[in-house]
Amino acid sequence: MECANLYFETMELFMIKIVQIIVSSLSIIIAANPASADARSDLLAMYDQGCLAVSLPDPHGQIMAADFREHLITHPDFASKVDVIALEFASAFHQDLLDRWVLEGEDIPLSETRKIWRDTLSLFVWDSPLYESFFIALREANLALPREHRVRALALAPAIDWANAESHDDIAPYMERGRLMPERIHTEALSNGQTVLIIMGSSHYIRRGYFGRRGGGSAYLDRRYPNQLCVIAQVNAEHGNAERFAISHNFKANVPRLIYPITGSDFEGIRSDQIMGAEARGKIEQAADAILYLGNDGTGSYPDFDIYDSSYRSELSRRVPLIWPGSDGDEFVEDTLARTMRWKEGLPE
Repeated sequence: MECANLYFETMELFMIKIVQIIVSSLSIIIAANPASADARSDLLAMYDQGCLAVSLPDPHGQIMAADFREHLITHPDFASKVDVIALEFASAFHQDLLDRWVLEGEDIPLSETRKIWRDTLSLFVWDSPLYESFFIALREANLALPREHRVRALALAPAIDWANAESHDDIAPYMERGRLMPERIHTEALSNGQTVLIIMGSSHYIRRGYFGRRGGGSAYLDRRYPNQLCVIAQVNAEHGNAERFAISHNFKANVPRLIYPITGSDFEGIRSDQIMGAEARGKIEQAADAILYLGNDGTGSYPDFDIYDSSYRSELSRRVPLIWPGSDGDEFVEDTLARTMRWKEGLPE
């Protein structure tokens, strides 16, 4: 009987040891590849790990990136982690209009609100319905919250008064977006101790990005907030890059995953071009603090061409030579619309 008891006790201790080894191994794996099943939660957890500002890239017009953003702002913890969303695709000239609409919840007609994303230097870029949709989603998320818990949308595009702009001299002071946008994040949010989610093209914030260049935004904010700006690099979906990345790292296809921090993980030392595309240089930890995989489909969303009525086309044509002196506005607009139509139909340029 004692032999039987000793056998079972020995087996019990053996099984406990096996479980401990398995748990220890899993802990090592998790530490090396820090991520959960919910990339949104992992991103928001960055604010609990010393990040005052998190830079989330916007591959302009990409559907899966826009879907992720809209799901992110509906996360139940979002408003408790983020005070301000800083947006490249909103004009600072219309900050008051943006606050009234998205923060205060006023009912304002589209004929007014679309000035927010149309009145920037990036002609045509924000005409994709994805950007209007984001503002509407943020407004709805805010309306579900008490006023004191709502998230402010901070417009970053330089505050150009297009209605009164008559020459390039009226535009020139606003052309330095790389300087003006991070300055605005600093003065309007970070200097007040507010946490910020920055949404803009990755070239503005990647530390060592395309062709080795550094984004002006990261250079400016890193100087003022050392180790508190956390930059995310999204896995580029062009030319099958994201699919290869997912397979090589055993990621489940098209299930968003965020790796943070890169340093100390299995991803440290990976070449940036394997994450961000062929033009990227150096190692990924030199460029960013986190890696975001969203999926393998980089399909874009294009504007509804009905929005380009004669009035809007005429205004776009007027703005072109103000930005680029000597350019033919009518020719530029027609060429851009024709090229966009070919992209939308999947035809070569």
